[in-house]
Amino acid sequence: MTRDHRHWSRIMAPVRLWRMSPPSMKTSPTAHHRPHPTERFRPAADDEVRETTISTVILSGDRAWKFRKPVAYPFLDQRSVGEQRRLCEREVELNSRLAPDVYLGVVDVDDPATGERRPATLMRRMPETRSLSALMAARHDLRHELREIARVMATFHLSADCGPRIAVAGEPAAIAERWHGALTTLARFAGTILDGAALNTIGCLADEYIAGRSALLERRIATDKVVDGHGDLLADDIFCLSGGPAILDCLEFSDELRYCDVLSDVASLAMDCERLGHGELGEYFLREYAMYTADSFPASLAHHYIAYRAVVRCEVACLRHEQGAADAAEQARTLLGLAHRHLVSGRVTWVLIGGPPGVGKSTLAGGLADALGWTVLRSDEVRREVTGGRAGQDTSEWLSDLFSTSTTISTYAELIRRAQLLAEMGESVIIDATWASAALRETALRAATNAGCAHSALRCDAPAHVAENRVARRIAAGTDISMATVAIARRIREAFDPWPDAVVISTGEPVAAALAEAITSIRAGTEQ
Repeated sequence: MTRDHRHWSRIMAPVRLWRMSPPSMKTSPTAHHRPHPTERFRPAADDEVRETTISTVILSGDRAWKFRKPVAYPFLDQRSVGEQRRLCEREVELNSRLAPDVYLGVVDVDDPATGERRPATLMRRMPETRSLSALMAARHDLRHELREIARVMATFHLSADCGPRIAVAGEPAAIAERWHGALTTLARFAGTILDGAALNTIGCLADEYIAGRSALLERRIATDKVVDGHGDLLADDIFCLSGGPAILDCLEFSDELRYCDVLSDVASLAMDCERLGHGELGEYFLREYAMYTADSFPASLAHHYIAYRAVVRCEVACLRHEQGAADAAEQARTLLGLAHRHLVSGRVTWVLIGGPPGVGKSTLAGGLADALGWTVLRSDEVRREVTGGRAGQDTSEWLSDLFSTSTTISTYAELIRRAQLLAEMGESVIIDATWASAALRETALRAATNAGCAHSALRCDAPAHVAENRVARRIAAGTDISMATVAIARRIREAFDPWPDAVVISTGEPVAAALAEAITSIRAGTEQ
């Protein structure tokens, strides 16, 4: 099976029909035993028959029979009865991992169209009102249910198959290949259903993230986070029953598409919750999953995988529209917008916060770190380390050495090195330093670009007398790590190179106003 054919097999998956509400039943669904391999079924005239691209589904009472049509596509050839049986058996085998009481076995069924006997997957028919999507629509409090789903998926992933053959799916090239496959299909719909410019932007953002996150992805592989998962976790296919969640319809006919990072697997459901208008439930689900697995993934990786899952569902919607589904075009556009939002939110970003001593850089950096959940690298701390941590020395010679050109260059080189390491692991950083040198700023921005990061530059500005008073009070109190004196602050202010591309943040104003202005500027930068 070629790469493109593996991708198309994902799109042509059968639609899900067993979730329709069954008629009233005289016996409990759990009372049914697994069928004997020779058990045979002949559909009655009043049974419901539904057709999909590659399957026929018969709905009768509390059961559903799904058998495969004798068709061939570039990605799938199931014309022979033997291959149909193999695929049915594979479907039962794989889905029994998460829904053992639903997939009852493989039986023979009369094809309603031809009367031929064909192998079919026998399933319990699920109550529609208990699907996760139906419960969301009814606005139930679903924290307990989502916690249970997170627990089940965590247990499933911790015991799922992994190893070198599966781990390949987590490599940057394989992740990029899946993105490119989906976007290649979506390009057919540019200018009709979808906006071509938006597709190009999404492709660039996805490539940017993957290219800069090799260290993160390699670590995910090394810690067995790439497994044989479910592959298509959606709210329509999860049923919240009294005995716990039944999670149905994994990808049974493409091993490669089931192989994925565990975060990608659960991101599918987080995406679907947001698609259904309940993004807060998706966030809750991911938090619960992380708690059960003790997985400390960066937020950027979750955003990336949610975006990927949205693009895949966008692809499905486009093909449904091509087949005549009237509402699918709007669904596709909604999903593409969802993907774009998460790729923007997940951009790994460097923020350079600069200005002379006393202008409020560190206060603003700390506020941004709290608001955005990003890491702060402070030049005052790194400078101490670069100079050997010689605390307590307050001679003029030592202070001059502390702020000398050579020490400054070494300090900024170390700041940039640490920012690169964090970026490779998917973490955004705020670099709190004076950034008085245009050459050092240029070096930092080149490094950010090479690391696949967005970047913003903020110059804090306060009246000179206000800044100097702050410096004097700080030195007198002796409570701050900065050793810049009023004289050093004046020297830096006088030698400060022009910074035309920085957004000036007035830090003589209340902190809340400066913080809001800075966040607006950073968000605008990530959207470029």
